[in-house]
Amino acid sequence: MNRLVFIFTLFLPVLSMAHGVSYHACREGTAIEAAYDDGRPMAFCDVTVTSPANSPDSYQNGETDPHGRFAFVPDTNGLWKLTVDDGMGHVVTADVLVGHMDANGRHDQPGHDARIPRPIALVTGLSIIFGLFGIYSLARCGKQQPPPKTGCGGEECACTSPKE
Repeated sequence: MNRLVFIFTLFLPVLSMAHGVSYHACREGTAIEAAYDDGRPMAFCDVTVTSPANSPDSYQNGETDPHGRFAFVPDTNGLWKLTVDDGMGHVVTADVLVGHMDANGRHDQPGHDARIPRPIALVTGLSIIFGLFGIYSLARCGKQQPPPKTGCGGEECACTSPKE
């Protein structure tokens, strides 16, 4: 039972590893696509749009589509703030510069709480697991009794005595 609890405890950090969110602005800054770092879209999440005037009221409220996309029609150029919230603690704030996109019409930007890429997180998680298992093994070896001495208790044995 203790081994089962120990193994579960080792894998718990990997199972509960947090994932981040990211976005990219497209269509000349009038639309964004929000996704988790594993590629899944942030579907049906609440979106709040704030105008460059920084008024206390939001310019527009809405929800992302099944693909994590949200579009809005700005009434002026400038830095618009879009906040996408999935209601479970994942929030990405996109600062979208309307009227100033690159030549491709798309500008990728990581979210403010983007996490470590998945391959690096996997290697880190495995390293932690093997490191903790090594420490556990060393601790168990230190508690064991030394192996019993073999031989004949200090007396000369027939199997090891010199032949005459």
